[in-house]
Amino acid sequence: MLRSELAHARRKLNAEIQRERDVVQRLRDLGEGNEIPEGYNDDFVMRARIQQIEEELQAERVRRQELERIVEDIRRECRTPFVVPAILEAFLEISELTNDVLEGIHVDG
Repeated sequence: MLRSELAHARRKLNAEIQRERDVVQRLRDLGEGNEIPEGYNDDFVMRARIQQIEEELQAERVRRQELERIVEDIRRECRTPFVVPAILEAFLEISELTNDVLEGIHVDG
């Protein structure tokens, strides 16, 4: 799942990088490229941006894993209270049945 997310993010990033290149080139063709800093389109800059995004993705993965553990802990905690009342209810029913039987013996005896 995460690998497909990473592949999707990379495809999206590459598409955006290509789009950016096209826009920069069109601006330069129109003579407005002077405002764009030199090296703006360098591979170094793109690699740095990719690395930053990958680090953010890794941080999100770690955070998601932490949250999944927390959710699992909460689920585990929630399961216990549901079992305990059910057992208590069963004991109460057994107690009532026992009392009914014992009362029946005393009435008949």
